[in-house]
Amino acid sequence: MRVNTDIKLDEFKEQICKEWKQFTPLGICFFFREGGKDFPLDCDYSLQALISITNSKKKDSVDIFLQNVIHVGSSSSSRADSSISNGSSTSSSRNNRSVAMYLEDKSKPAKPLLSDGWPKIPGEIGHVFVEGVKQVRIAFTKYRLRTGFNIVVTHNERSRFTGKCAEERCGWKFHAASIDERNEMFQVRSYNPEHICGVGGRNMNQKYSTSFTSSLIEEEVRKNPHKKPKKIAVDFQTNYGITMEYYQAYNGREKVYKTIYGDDVKSYSHLVWYIDAIKETNPGSMIKFEFDPAKKQFQRIFIAFDACIKGYRF
Repeated sequence: MRVNTDIKLDEFKEQICKEWKQFTPLGICFFFREGGKDFPLDCDYSLQALISITNSKKKDSVDIFLQNVIHVGSSSSSRADSSISNGSSTSSSRNNRSVAMYLEDKSKPAKPLLSDGWPKIPGEIGHVFVEGVKQVRIAFTKYRLRTGFNIVVTHNERSRFTGKCAEERCGWKFHAASIDERNEMFQVRSYNPEHICGVGGRNMNQKYSTSFTSSLIEEEVRKNPHKKPKKIAVDFQTNYGITMEYYQAYNGREKVYKTIYGDDVKSYSHLVWYIDAIKETNPGSMIKFEFDPAKKQFQRIFIAFDACIKGYRF
C-alpha cells in the first residue's frame, strides 16, 4: 500500500477498506512489530512517527500488521486475526498478515509501478493460455506478487497447474489444465476467487523463479545486452517495487541470453557438423580441430579453405 509521508490514521484505514471490501474503518486496527514486541498504531502521531523513523533509516517501506476488531456487546471488544469474523465473541489466535506500507514524498509526484497494472486475478474460468503452462506460471506469479496473499502451488506439471491459499480455512483455489495432446495450450478449469483468510499486501521480498525474472527483463536485455546485473536489479525494484538480488538478476540475464543466442555449450557440438560440411563441399581444405577427450571440452580449431590456400600460392 503506497502512502504519503503525512498520511493520517483515518485516511490510511479508508485506503485499506477501499482496497479490501471485507473490512470497515471501525473494524480494524494496526500495530508495528519490532524486536519481537508489538506496538499499536492507534493515532495520527504513532503512524507518522513510524514513518519518520523509517525515513531516518533510509528505508522506503515498512511492514505493519492489520487485525479485525470484534465488538462484543456495547462496552468491550476483542481482537482477532485478519480474517473475517464469523460472529463468535471469542478472539482467534494471532495469526496476522502484514501490509507493506510504501512511503512517498508528497512534494514529488508518485511514479506508478509497472506491477500496479498486473491483474488481481490469474484468469477467469474458461480463459485460455495459448503459450501453455509457462504462461500460466507467469500469470500466477504476477497475481501472488500483486496481491501479497500466501499462496502455495500443489501441482506444477506439463499437463496441469494448481494453486491454493496456504491458510487451511480459506477456499481460494486456481486450477488450469492442458486442452491438447501436446500440452501447448492451457485453460482455466476452476477458480474460487474469494479469500476469507484476511488481507494481502505488497511484499517486496517475495520469492519468484528465474523464468519469471527473464520474462520481465527480456525486452530490456535485448535492447542493452551488456547491461550489468546490478543495474538490472536496481531498475527492477524501481519499476516493479519488488526486491531483486544480484544473483537473480545475473541468472535471469543468462536465461535471456540463451533465448537470444542459444546454449553456448550445445553450440560447440555443431562444429562436428560444420567440419564434415567443409570436407564435403571444400575438398582440399585444411582443418585442425582439438578438444580435451577427458573433459569433453573444446580447445581450438584452425580452418584454411582450399581456395584460400591456392590463392595464397599465387
